[in-house]
Amino acid sequence: MNRPSLLLRVELSPGLLLVVPEEREALLAAGFDRPWELVRPGRASPGAGRGRRGRATLPDGRVLFVKQYLRGGVLARWNRERYFGTGRFVREIDAGRQAEAEGLPVLPTIAVRLAPAGIGWRAWGASWLLAEARSLAERLAEDGIGRNEAEALWLAALRALAAAHAAGLRHADLNLGNLLARPAGSGAWDVRLIDLDRARLRRGPLGPKETAAVLARLERSWRKLLGEGPIPRERRAALAEQAGLLPAASYPA
Repeated sequence: MNRPSLLLRVELSPGLLLVVPEEREALLAAGFDRPWELVRPGRASPGAGRGRRGRATLPDGRVLFVKQYLRGGVLARWNRERYFGTGRFVREIDAGRQAEAEGLPVLPTIAVRLAPAGIGWRAWGASWLLAEARSLAERLAEDGIGRNEAEALWLAALRALAAAHAAGLRHADLNLGNLLARPAGSGAWDVRLIDLDRARLRRGPLGPKETAAVLARLERSWRKLLGEGPIPRERRAALAEQAGLLPAASYPA
């Protein structure tokens, strides 16, 4: 479901701002034209990922979360912070806007600030801070988390993923760090997908093979970060079936 991008491209000195039109003035008022002055080492918000982070409060009370984009994996050994071109950032903002307009459980990026760095760019992203939200990785790793609480949290995450898949949204790099969860009262959880730069929203739901591939990535993330964790694999599989994603027998090994 590809639509023309409606982003504003604002020329700044130095560099460029990609921003959803209705938030341009708010972000500039919050100092996002100079995001390097807003971020600090260490954690300033929920979510996994690399890079310095920060926040800024607007006069209307909304809080802006700012992060620096950094590369991971083998490529980071040679190029940690430079990006070439603006395409991935345009896709991330557009995918988030489209998914949010469809009522899907996402927390979209609303702007990216690009500053020249030799032949490439350094980049910072902005989204609205979701109060009390923390990554699934953090919440499931908490000392003392009970089995019932962990299962309720995992099921809520799987249901958010099922809603995304039913609407045709595929997150190509899903892991426990880019699922955010906050309490929603009475033991319920509000779970959102973030980091949508490689996500695609299309017509029609995802098929079983695609769903299995996404769950395989999520399962690898679970084992890497949590080991067996607070929920046995067999129960994780049963909850995936309960959420409407896959039969338990098809859950990734």
